Amino acid sequence: LRTLPVDETNLLRFVDILILTGFAVAAIGLFQFTLGESIITAEEGARRLASVYGSPNNVGLFLGRCIPFALVFVLLKFDRRRRFLSGFALGIMFIAALLTQSSGTLFIGIPVALVIVFTLAYRSQAILPIIGLGLITIVGFAFALQFPRFSNLLDFSQGTDFYRLRVWDSAINIIADHPVTGIGLDQFLYMFRGEYIMPDAWEEPTLSHPHNFVLDFWTRLGLPGIIWFIGVQVVFWRIIQLNYTRLFHDNRIRLSLLIGVAGSMTNLLAHGLIDNSVFVLDL
Repeated sequence: LRTLPVDETNLLRFVDILILTGFAVAAIGLFQFTLGESIITAEEGARRLASVYGSPNNVGLFLGRCIPFALVFVLLKFDRRRRFLSGFALGIMFIAALLTQSSGTLFIGIPVALVIVFTLAYRSQAILPIIGLGLITIVGFAFALQFPRFSNLLDFSQGTDFYRLRVWDSAINIIADHPVTGIGLDQFLYMFRGEYIMPDAWEEPTLSHPHNFVLDFWTRLGLPGIIWFIGVQVVFWRIIQLNYTRLFHDNRIRLSLLIGVAGSMTNLLAHGLIDNSVFVLDL
């Protein structure tokens, strides 16, 4: 780092800290998992890694932000030390992500983010890695359906999928009644269980968010909130577009950071389609 300009050094330090934090969360979770600690027991005794969080899904959400940065340091040509350390951290984070058994992490968030990273890093040469990733995801999904934890993943008449659909219905009803102002920060739980919970979803009265970033922003911040979020996304991806071509042949360090940020944001959006992805303290 000492040979780099000050601004690039600082940027790399920030990203290194993020990757190190992801590695720490994963390593702590794996150590606890071997001891039988900090484990959430799901369907038919399935053991889900929770690490320092109260929910395995939160572990997946956080690791999904870190993995794109570690991957891009492995894919692009950096010094051997950085590539080795990033690759090692990447492997530990992937194992921890698998053990969370979070469907949003494994089948939506991380795969979509990796597609973006491969596409931006390899451009026209990304086709084969993306096809390979797609095949791995499909085979992994089919394999996962054989286990109790994921056996009902395509069944929308019961279980997690059913309750997620019903909480979306409830959020839409809340928005219909409060389209401009929303209901305020962290008020969903009280409105949901007090007035808007669907009769056939009575077994899940403690959901504190609508499990979708659009519905979450709208219920918390109202119409101005969702307009603001869309505006941020437009500006963000415009900046990515304007800088990507220039950096591809000019500055590999900044290009790597740009690709990592794009992958991380993609994970936020993809996983955020079915879970909380912004309004958690560490996210």
